[in-house]
Amino acid sequence: MFKSQKQWEDFTESEIAAILPTLQAKGIELLKTQPHISGERYLMSGRKIVLIGRQIDSSKKIIIKTSADKPSLAEIEHERITRVTLESLPFAYHPLLAPKELWSEKIGERVIVAAEYIEQPVSYLSLPLEQQFDLILQAFTMLEGVHATTAAHTKSIQNIFGVWRASDYLKSAGDFVAQISNTDCIKSPEPYQQAIEILCQSITDVERYCDFLTHDDFALHNFRFNDNKIYLIDHASLIFGNKHESWARFMNYMLLYNRDLEQALVKYLNDNTAPEETASLRLMRIYKALELICYHCQATNNAEGNLRELSKQRVSFWTELLKALISDQPLNENIITDYKNNRDSLRSTEELARQKELQQLT
Repeated sequence: MFKSQKQWEDFTESEIAAILPTLQAKGIELLKTQPHISGERYLMSGRKIVLIGRQIDSSKKIIIKTSADKPSLAEIEHERITRVTLESLPFAYHPLLAPKELWSEKIGERVIVAAEYIEQPVSYLSLPLEQQFDLILQAFTMLEGVHATTAAHTKSIQNIFGVWRASDYLKSAGDFVAQISNTDCIKSPEPYQQAIEILCQSITDVERYCDFLTHDDFALHNFRFNDNKIYLIDHASLIFGNKHESWARFMNYMLLYNRDLEQALVKYLNDNTAPEETASLRLMRIYKALELICYHCQATNNAEGNLRELSKQRVSFWTELLKALISDQPLNENIITDYKNNRDSLRSTEELARQKELQQLT
């Protein structure tokens, strides 16, 4: 993470200056609005930047990723290998749609990669509930159609993807709690300790649904849709693990953006799957809540002013969700409404605009 927004802005300015001659030579201009590098983005960014450009001759948008930083270059290369591997896996029973790479170029230590931009006809959240449900279920079906069922399957992907077992999730959850407990953002360690106890007691339920392709950051900014098809636009976050991890990330996220969709997905699993699946989903929602709490505790250290206060409120909100999941009860609607009102009052004008651009909110 960068220590300040100014530091991040200076970095992105220098990165853009470094690639601008190449883009101009290829007839590409950058859009004035760049949601992937503005607003709160500095709190979560490494040294890779993502930009939106336009081909001057055709006006077609493209996505540009660039870095000269070794860890970030490894991430870009990992994403490329992941995408290529998925296209040829013999046990991938549903095609995973992704933007096509258009070109890549290496200039000294720097790499620039351009990919197609998936245009969305309308905002995902402006669609009727039934269509939102069908699209997201399509995405989960695509992911779950890639299932490593044999030792040979696992061997073929273990050096390319992260392969997570229940023990890995438990260790990671323990690390989250240790980091959370080492900050001054929390009032009491009790709910976090209870979360670990529940995960320990139910480790079999987590293990039962491992070996599936899953996306550990499955939220609106990491997929797009067109012609009633879902496209994954972030392959760096694909792993083989518990299949409900992508469900859990998305459903926790939908608490803030479409509670009706979150509840529809809960009902779907309750009505159409075994009780063990519902149990697995609850455990993964607990795990993902811990992950978010840990992230926002760390973000508090790098934020100032309103953004620091917002990070603290995010810790409180996701802790309330954690408590609800532990008690296996729905989160009170008033908690969601109060948090959203506070969040929007603390966000900068730039961040509100970034959110609208990224998620195409109505």
